[in-house]
Amino acid sequence: MKGSKVKIAGKELISYTDCSYLGLNDHPKIKEAMISALNKYGTNNSSSRLLGGTTELHSELERRLARFTGNQASIVYSLGYMANLGCISALVHPEEFILLDMKSHASLVDASMLSHGKIIPFRHNRLDALEKTLERVKGKALIVTEGVFSMEGNIPPLDELYELANKYEAGLMVDDAHGLFIIGENGRGTAELFNLEGKIDISMGTLSKTIPLIGGFIAGNETIIKHLIASSRTFIFTLALPPHIVAGAMAALDVIEEKPELRTELFKRVDYVSGKLQSLGFKKHNSVSPIIPVDIGNEEHAYKIMKILEKRGIFVDVAVYPAGKIDKAILRFIITLKHSYEELDYTITELGKACKQFGII
Repeated sequence: MKGSKVKIAGKELISYTDCSYLGLNDHPKIKEAMISALNKYGTNNSSSRLLGGTTELHSELERRLARFTGNQASIVYSLGYMANLGCISALVHPEEFILLDMKSHASLVDASMLSHGKIIPFRHNRLDALEKTLERVKGKALIVTEGVFSMEGNIPPLDELYELANKYEAGLMVDDAHGLFIIGENGRGTAELFNLEGKIDISMGTLSKTIPLIGGFIAGNETIIKHLIASSRTFIFTLALPPHIVAGAMAALDVIEEKPELRTELFKRVDYVSGKLQSLGFKKHNSVSPIIPVDIGNEEHAYKIMKILEKRGIFVDVAVYPAGKIDKAILRFIITLKHSYEELDYTITELGKACKQFGII
């Protein structure tokens, strides 16, 4: 991928599938930090974190992520998926309950099943249904949700979830993979947006979206993090992240902290696209993030529109069941700083033409 473009079958297309929201994939500071660490540490030390795989870089990254999220400590995993699996499976016991938003990411579903806890899904952002369940399982539950839902880009009422968790003595875990580093006044995620920094029991983030590398992390209080270090299987029984990846993540964090104007410019693009879509007659979406869903409905129509756009030089994801409801297909556009306004205008125009063919607008 170069800039906003991908090459498919020899043809360049404008891509809306990349979650590098601030466009940091090619940032020179990140690449320089990675090259320097590669020269110093080599490609990898081929060891788990507990058996020689921890360098001073790993420890410093964990300190910085904890500080950035307003927490006491953090633990870094080799993948975001592994962070969720390792966290929930280590914390929830078979006699306890996991109250899971029905639109949560597959990694949260898999992690819940791996824990052998009793899973009780609740309707998406329906806190009335959640509270009825909490009344029955008081003191034995972990509420699990996303900060920014990956398909629709919307945000849960985190302040109300926090109040419910406190009222019914439940834990609260927020997977903020799509919110951390861009949402909130300082990019500190949905917890900052609701003035809850450091108050969420378990905060999860990735190093593979806004920070454009690989890996994931859990942040929380020292007791939780120490427990995960000692008992989280996806942390203990796998290789540590290569040091040059860790160095690149810290350099990316530097850029994020030093350049708040990048977030400002990103959301100018997001607002621009949202306004243009509404002016064409598209249904107003609930997203407050760079993830912009366009409702299509019929799955066959969604795939046909995707193919039309591909022929016109635009590459976009289609989300259908089981990623969403049956016959509630969407086109998911991910807006990043890589997209020029000319590319956005062209995309919106071509999307409008394609959707008119199927009576969507």
